[in-house]
Amino acid sequence: MVTLATGLITSPVGINLCVAANVTPLPIEPVARGGLKFLVACLFGLAVIGLVPQLATPLLQTENYRDRGDLS
Repeated sequence: MVTLATGLITSPVGINLCVAANVTPLPIEPVARGGLKFLVACLFGLAVIGLVPQLATPLLQTENYRDRGDLS
């Protein structure tokens, strides 16, 4: 999800930026500058999940999933 959000913010896709520019009366440049803080947050989250993958799967680590036999 984090990777998908990052891809939707950045070009060449940038679909979220185009939608935001079309909904507001602003041109795409100020919208893109406003989206930089979200891009930085997404990249930081992606780096954290990449470095510590246990953070991405806490539900799979619970006893309910282990007891069902779905995971070894």
